[in-house]
Amino acid sequence: MAHIGSTLGIITLTFAGAHASHRTSAVWGAEGHRVVGHIAQELLTPAAKTAVTDLLEGSRLEDVANWADEIKSDSDYDWARPLHYINAPNGTDTFDLAEDCPGGSCVVGAIQRFSATLRDATALRSFRQEALKFLVHFVGDLHQPLHAGYAGDRGGNDITVHFFGQHRNLHQVWDTSILQRRISGGWSAYADSLVSTASDADVDYWQSITEPEDWANESLGLAIASAYPIPASHDLGADYYNRSLPVVERQLVAGGVRLAALLNGILLATPDPEPHNIAAAPEDSLTIATFNIQVFGKTKASKPEIMSTLASIIRQYDIVAVQEIKDSSEAVPAQFLTLINSADADYELLLSPRTGLQDDDAGSQEQYAYYYNTNAVESLGEGVLFDDSGTDHFQREPFLARFKAKGGSFSFVLAAIHTKPDAALEEIEALDDVVHWARTHFAGEDDFIVLGDYNASCTYASSYALDALSIRGSSYTWVIPDDADTNVNQRSQCAYDRIVLTAGANEDYAGHWGVDHAFTDAKVSDHWPVWAAFRRNADTGGL
Repeated sequence: MAHIGSTLGIITLTFAGAHASHRTSAVWGAEGHRVVGHIAQELLTPAAKTAVTDLLEGSRLEDVANWADEIKSDSDYDWARPLHYINAPNGTDTFDLAEDCPGGSCVVGAIQRFSATLRDATALRSFRQEALKFLVHFVGDLHQPLHAGYAGDRGGNDITVHFFGQHRNLHQVWDTSILQRRISGGWSAYADSLVSTASDADVDYWQSITEPEDWANESLGLAIASAYPIPASHDLGADYYNRSLPVVERQLVAGGVRLAALLNGILLATPDPEPHNIAAAPEDSLTIATFNIQVFGKTKASKPEIMSTLASIIRQYDIVAVQEIKDSSEAVPAQFLTLINSADADYELLLSPRTGLQDDDAGSQEQYAYYYNTNAVESLGEGVLFDDSGTDHFQREPFLARFKAKGGSFSFVLAAIHTKPDAALEEIEALDDVVHWARTHFAGEDDFIVLGDYNASCTYASSYALDALSIRGSSYTWVIPDDADTNVNQRSQCAYDRIVLTAGANEDYAGHWGVDHAFTDAKVSDHWPVWAAFRRNADTGGL
């Protein structure tokens, strides 16, 4: 690659002028974020540029580069405040994400999370658009060294200094003051000179480091070497400025180059526009889904529009495991079946007894249901709740039932689960016991599918904690990955709902799965359905 200046041609940036005020959370100030965004925009591949233009409805990356700061005045986005930075304990020189970014709530986790959302071609357009705007800003943030500084001084915010006689904190100096002193003329001329300084070796180096965690460690190293060493007087003058300015400028260009590389990779990574759409399931496969229909009782049943949406979702699949049925009269599940079949469908219902059979679980007596298309599936029995009397592992005992693909050889046992959120890890671990119990109860069956609302994500269960469980061992396959988003809430990306296969069921798995973004209204549910496709003819391995 030639120098960036010659590759991009003459880069001209037009700004309304430097802002007189500054925000301590705005890396480089508003103008610097636009520089990062503009450099990235000019380095996009044609395909990525087309995708960006489409998602941003004609805007460019620099136009949205400050959006993540602008929304800070909106209390609906308070959850995003910790995502602008990552802090390390004083005296350390590398980050430990498990300790320094709990639950992914830091700038590194944010970049990983929003990269996954942008990469998911089946995600709602509004989610992908917001993810893109967050990424433009957060990649810029992570390249400001003090956004990856020490926790003890909040990335320099608690270190008071005088910068050429002006009262500042150290974070503000690196956010805005150094660049404001450097740029005395127009931004266009500055931007042109800035990008032209990057060599082929610079660009190759920046592009070779692709992990946000590595960017964070790089910024922490620069903070330790360049930002934190200040005179005892805390008076910062020409010496400090002259050694800090090259670091600031280099990081601006590095941020732009890496943002472009990230977006080019993401926006070219999904040649199939909807790889996880139910329409992509192999022809004549058996589709099995799980759906937590939040507080599914008389109140929800009294709302025709919501019930119509729910019924249309069920009809997309051959069998659906439903959780969180809360109707003590047990009338709603049957009424729902009538609605499902009102559109010339032929579904049947297998309803569990009320759960919470142990005395300490009596406050959560929900029911599970299997709705299944009788043209595709036949039931092989009434189903049974897991016998939890000896161990009392579960607040809501799993509901197991055996089915068979009609006209095919694939038979299987489904085990539906809705874990108690605060005990999610303990209950997920106990699902291994459920499978062992099921092998005895359903003698001769080898295909077991444990599906439902695991609460297996975000604050309830991290990937690290899940990996320590028996049910994450080599004898199981987790179809829905940890970076999926099954949570309707736009403010978080959580893979709560899962489909887990034993080795026998995995042999019959057709390799297709998805998250069904069939609605955006949280009144329908706070969970999206998830599904997987299976071969009908298990013995031959064919479809």
